[in-house]
Amino acid sequence: MEAVDRIPTPVPTWVIQAKYELAYQPAGLLRNKYPNLVGATVIEDGGHFLAFEMPKVLADDVYAAVAAFRDWHKNAAKETKNEL
Repeated sequence: MEAVDRIPTPVPTWVIQAKYELAYQPAGLLRNKYPNLVGATVIEDGGHFLAFEMPKVLADDVYAAVAAFRDWHKNAAKETKNEL
């Protein structure tokens, strides 16, 4: 594993992945790299070309991720304001 892979990335992150994709990683493992993992969607079907195979599933998940990111940023702003 490269050294850069061990550096946590605090950017809010959302993951969608097919359960049987070669590079599948459970959310618990992903939290080591992405401590602000806002959401992780695991789907039973599909594969590497998810956008072509299941475009509606992917699009719906993108909309869910955007909503979650907005909520995350609102809460982060409130926490920052409370700290001041």
